Amino acid sequence: MRLFLIWTGMDLARELIPRLRAQSHEVAYWVGLKGGGEEKFPEVIFHDHYDAWDGKPAPALASEKFDPPSADLIGRFHKTESLILTMMNKHFDWMGSDERKHLYYHMLSYWSGALKKLKPDAVIFSYIPHTVYDYLLFELARSENIKTVMLQNTMPITGRMLIYDDFREGSAELKNQMEKNKNRKFSPEDLTGNTREFYESRIKTGQDAAPQYLKESRKRFSFFNRVLLKSNAVFTSFKNGDFAERMFTRAIKLLKENIREEYNRVSTEPDFSQKYIYAPLHYQPECTSSPLGDVFVDQILMIKTLSASLPEGWIIYVKEHPSQWFKRGLNYGSVRYRGYYDQLSRIQNVRLVPVTADSHLLTQSAKAVATISGVAGSEAILRGKPAVVFGYPWYRDCRGVFKVDGADACRDALKKIENGFSVNGQSVINFLKSVDEVGIRAYIDMYGQRTSGVNEDESVSNISGAILKSLEKN
Repeated sequence: MRLFLIWTGMDLARELIPRLRAQSHEVAYWVGLKGGGEEKFPEVIFHDHYDAWDGKPAPALASEKFDPPSADLIGRFHKTESLILTMMNKHFDWMGSDERKHLYYHMLSYWSGALKKLKPDAVIFSYIPHTVYDYLLFELARSENIKTVMLQNTMPITGRMLIYDDFREGSAELKNQMEKNKNRKFSPEDLTGNTREFYESRIKTGQDAAPQYLKESRKRFSFFNRVLLKSNAVFTSFKNGDFAERMFTRAIKLLKENIREEYNRVSTEPDFSQKYIYAPLHYQPECTSSPLGDVFVDQILMIKTLSASLPEGWIIYVKEHPSQWFKRGLNYGSVRYRGYYDQLSRIQNVRLVPVTADSHLLTQSAKAVATISGVAGSEAILRGKPAVVFGYPWYRDCRGVFKVDGADACRDALKKIENGFSVNGQSVINFLKSVDEVGIRAYIDMYGQRTSGVNEDESVSNISGAILKSLEKN
C-alpha cells in the first residue's frame, strides 16, 4: 500500500518506515520533526511538522500550483472548518477570524491537491489528529474513502495505546474483547502493571488522585521556576532594548482585572451537602476538547446543556483546570476571553468553585461527573460515580459512562442516575482487563518513554505490528 505517515511524536518513524517497507508498503510522504532521520529516506517526501502547521508546503511540492478550493469543496467541509478554527487557538491565537479562514483555505488547497497527486491508500497518524493540518488531512482522507489509522493513549494509564480507524468510532477490537469478557469475574489482581496501579490508586479514599503528568506540570511551573522564567524574560528585554516598553505594558495590565481575578470574583466554596454534578473544565486548547469534544469544544455550551437537563433541586459545580493559568498565563485570550467566567456563573444552577477545591472530595460527593473526554470521567467510574461525557474519550464504552450529544440525551442520562443507577465495579474491572488485553504496550512521546516501563525496541515493534494488522483489514 502507498502510505502517508504523519508521525510527529519523537523520532520513532525512522524505525517504523523500514518495518513497513519490509511488508511491501511504500511510504510516499512523511510529516515529522526535522532531525528525525529523514536523510535516510531520500525517496520519501519529507515535510517538517512546524512548516506544515504554518501552512508551508513540503519542499518537494513547493513548485506545485494546486487550485484554490472551490465553493463546493469549502461547503462540504464547513464542519471541519469550524472545528479547525478552534484548533488554531493553540498556534494562531493572535490571528483574527478572517486570517485564520484564509490560512485554512490555503491548507485545504494544498492537502486536497497532495492527495490527488500522490494517491495514498492509507494515512497513518501517530496520535489523534488535532494540529490543524493533520485534522484537515484526516477529514479529506475519510471523504475520499482513504483508510486512516491512528493511535490513542489511555491516560492516565501509561504504556497502553489503542488503535483506531476513526476516533469517533473507537476501537472495534476493544468492543469485541469487552463482549467476550462481560460475564467474567476478573479481580484487580488480574490487571497488569500500570493498569492495576491506576485502578488501585483511584479507589483508595483520600489518596492524591492527580495524574503524574499533572504533578510534573505543577513542578515545571512551580513558584521558583516561574520566577526563573520571569527573570530570564527581564534579562532578554534588557538585551533587546525593550525593557521600558514591556514594563509600561505590564503596568497597564496590572491596573486591569485579569483572568484569575475574574474567576475568583465569581467563585464560591462548594457545599457538599447539595445534590450536584461535578464538571471540571478542560485545559484548552488541546486535543481532549478539539477534536475530541466536537461542538462541545465550547465548554459553555456543555455547561448550558447540563443546566437544561438537571433534575429538580440539583446544581452544577464547575472548576477550572489547574493547568489553565500557569501554562497559558493570566491574560485573556481566545479560549478564556474577558467575561468567560462571568457567563458561566450566570447559567442557571451553576456554581464556580475555587481552583483550590479538592477534586477528590468534589467527585466523592457528586451524583455524577461531567466532562468532554477528560481523566475526571475515568476516575469517576473507578470511584463508583457515573460519568457523563460529551466527547470521545478512550473509556467511553465502559459501563457507567453515559455518552451524550445534547439536552435530550443528557436528560435521559441524568434521569437514570437520579433513579438510582449505580456503577458496577465488576464491569469496570472487566473493562480495564479488556484494555489490558487489546491495548498496545507502547509509547509515542517522552512522557510515555519515562513512565510506561516499555523500551524503545518493544514499543516500535508493537506499534508497527498493530499498524500492519490494521492495514491488512483494508
